[in-house]
Amino acid sequence: MQATSLIVEMLIVGIIACCWIVLFLFKLSIIDFTDILNQSIKWQNWSALITIVLTAIFYQVGWMVNWMGSSIVSLFLEKRLMDKVFVDSKKIYPTVRANINQKGSDNLHRELNLDRGVIRLSRSGIINFLLLSIALCLLGYYKIFFITLFCFIVCTLQWYSRYNRYYNRMFEASKLIQSNYSDDEK
Repeated sequence: MQATSLIVEMLIVGIIACCWIVLFLFKLSIIDFTDILNQSIKWQNWSALITIVLTAIFYQVGWMVNWMGSSIVSLFLEKRLMDKVFVDSKKIYPTVRANINQKGSDNLHRELNLDRGVIRLSRSGIINFLLLSIALCLLGYYKIFFITLFCFIVCTLQWYSRYNRYYNRMFEASKLIQSNYSDDEK
C-alpha cells in the first residue's frame, strides 16, 4: 500500500511539473502546440504505448522535483526546523528515528508515513506551483497565475506546519517509547 501511494504521489508531482516545463518550452518557442496537435493525429494508433512512455516520464520527473525540493529544504530550512525540537539535531534525530523505526507501533508508523507523504507532496507543490505561476505569468494568463500562486502559498504553509508537526510527533513518540522501555526494565 505504501509503495502504491508513493508511486501515485510521484506521478502527481511529475504531471504538474511537466505542465510548467511544457509552458516554458512553449514560451521559449522550442515547441509549438499546433505542431503537437498535428502530430498527435498521426500517432493516434500508438496511444497505449505513448501513455506508458508518458507515465514513465511523469514518474521520473516527479522524483526529480521531489529531489530538488528535498535538497533545497535540506540546505536552507531543515536544520532550523529540527533544532526547534531537538537540541542537537545532527546527533539526536538519527537516534530518535532509528528508535521509532525499531520500537514504534504500526499505528505510529502509519501516521508518520502519512505525514511524510504530505510533506513530500507539499514540498514538491511549492516548486511546481511557483514555476507554474511564473510560466503562466510570462504567457499572460494572469487569472490562472493568481490561482497557482495561491496554491504555492497554501503548499508552503502546509509544508511548514506538517514538518513542524512531524518533528514534534517524532520527539514525543521517542520520549514515550523510552519511558515505556525504561518502565519495563524496572
